[in-house]
Amino acid sequence: MIGNVVEKYEVIQKIGEGGMATVYRGRHTTLGREVAIKVLHPHLSASERNRMRFAREARAIEHLEHDNILKIFDYSGSDTDRCYIVTEFVDGITLQELLNERARFPSEVAAQVGIKLARALAYAHSLGIIHRDLKLENVMLKRDGTLKLMDFGIARFLDEVNLTVTGALIGSPAYMSPEQAMERVLDRRSDLFSLGTLLFHLITGQLPFSGANPSIVLRNVIEGNRPSLLELAPDVSSELGDLIEQLMQTEADDRPQSAEDVVRRLDGALE
Repeated sequence: MIGNVVEKYEVIQKIGEGGMATVYRGRHTTLGREVAIKVLHPHLSASERNRMRFAREARAIEHLEHDNILKIFDYSGSDTDRCYIVTEFVDGITLQELLNERARFPSEVAAQVGIKLARALAYAHSLGIIHRDLKLENVMLKRDGTLKLMDFGIARFLDEVNLTVTGALIGSPAYMSPEQAMERVLDRRSDLFSLGTLLFHLITGQLPFSGANPSIVLRNVIEGNRPSLLELAPDVSSELGDLIEQLMQTEADDRPQSAEDVVRRLDGALE
């Protein structure tokens, strides 16, 4: 791929690879704009049906315009032999990489992260779009301090091509809501559960749900088997601790019902 031109984008270097895609840094051949090109692995884009599904999901999310959501510039159509998305290039690191360096985040910083992500989710939810795979690896921190939530639509595409835990995981087990782990119909409250898990991870330095294999992790998610936040971070404020515990309730009806409400409560916790 390096040195090739994909449509109108020159591929410059490989910058990452995961279970579902390889990511390259690229440049628009006429505009000179730096971009990121995420190319799905061949087994995901092998069939025309999958390519059409991928294009449909890309069309659904291409109009997302929010300061904290990664901007999509272009995507492959169904008439190409590969599936890719072209996005803005983010010069920075993921929250997971930052947590690896810091061990845990101060509560105030985690709350600020939560506000940015909850605002991004509120915007997407208002358009009927659910992220489905919110996790530290899917949040980039730019050098100027801006947070960028990535990979909207990818989990839904993977869901539709019926991948399972024996292949590429649809979402990350440790961040899944109980209803997602049980393959039920999802709504915006599933993203809120994942946001609670993300904040728990930042504040304590460890994931709430663990296990020797994905099946055990999923069972613990479904049954709510985890330590309380205060066990691991007794210094967290009562307002923030109560909110995170409520976000991670097993029953969706017991969680906050909107991302806007989460923003309001996080603002209150900061004050």
